[in-house]
Amino acid sequence: MLKAITLYEPYASLMAIGAKRNETRGCRTSLRGDIAIHAAKKDYGCSEAVGYAAVKAFRDRGLEPSPDTLGCIVAVVNLYDVQPAERVYPTSSAEELAFGNYLCGRWIYLTHTVRRLAKPVPCRGYQSIGWTVPPDVEAKVREQLPKVITLECCCCGQPAPAFKQWWNRDTGYGICATCYRRITAKEGCVEALQRYGHPGVHHSL
Repeated sequence: MLKAITLYEPYASLMAIGAKRNETRGCRTSLRGDIAIHAAKKDYGCSEAVGYAAVKAFRDRGLEPSPDTLGCIVAVVNLYDVQPAERVYPTSSAEELAFGNYLCGRWIYLTHTVRRLAKPVPCRGYQSIGWTVPPDVEAKVREQLPKVITLECCCCGQPAPAFKQWWNRDTGYGICATCYRRITAKEGCVEALQRYGHPGVHHSL
């Protein structure tokens, strides 16, 4: 059974493109493994600062927001750990911090291997953490999930999971998320995209 968590927009879509990998909550969860990201049906909007950062996150990745996400499952991620905010905050990027509440006492749900759905799947959401996706909806979600391939990072030699290999990398090689962030910070997003492809597709799962 596929479990799910509901987020308001634009946070659900930001998780779907890998711009937001950490979900911040006021309580822990024992949930681990694949979890569906569901966009709440009601749109409460967001602050001007978050809105600007969200637009930049999409542009930096060469992506466009899906037009109809409210009340839909937009992605599946792998929830692998839960840590106190004070432990995660010091090592989080500025982009990540812009999309969450890292006050002391809160908990951070750490995810990887994001799989954005090409067609968001309508589904009723719930406030509980880890609610069960109906079988018919789960089937429609799983139909869209790509298979993960494991490449070798051309910089550090560590595993670099991806859905597709970027066209200008040698066969079997990609780049890991850590090295991609370092190169992006040094050379800029445009150069990094041209050399290594799109985050969430060709690397940085």
